[in-house]
Amino acid sequence: MTPRLAKMVVFSLLVIVVGVAGSQSQTTSPDSGKLLGTWRVVSAVYDDEPVKDIGKTEIWIKHITDVQFIWVRYSTDTKQVKLSQGGTYSVKGDSYIETPQYNLEHAGLDSMREKEQKFTWRVDGDRFYQNGRLSNGVKLEEVYERVRR
Repeated sequence: MTPRLAKMVVFSLLVIVVGVAGSQSQTTSPDSGKLLGTWRVVSAVYDDEPVKDIGKTEIWIKHITDVQFIWVRYSTDTKQVKLSQGGTYSVKGDSYIETPQYNLEHAGLDSMREKEQKFTWRVDGDRFYQNGRLSNGVKLEEVYERVRR
């Protein structure tokens, strides 16, 4: 087994173990069920700079279950995961807070682990809007589209 494959297997098992352990989220908003599902980023702006070519070289996906979230960025060519992070979340009104607990090895992601990432959210039809500021100070504006079969 190559080191890269071993790393992916360990990461996958970690995701399963954490999910089974079931760190409960606090979804107290009556509309929080609208967040559940699989979402694909269709636009993103970081520190007022739009990200160009989303979906051309990388696909950005977020899965939100009743207890966990995980997002993944992978190459459209190689299908290899480039970045990923997940953990617990809570929702109260229009407040959506992610607390990352695991991620692929990456200095920027490592620094956010176990720190609250605070956002506002809304779902309008099949669009999920997430805005806020990461714990590292980066301003984030993301728009997702619900993934259907």
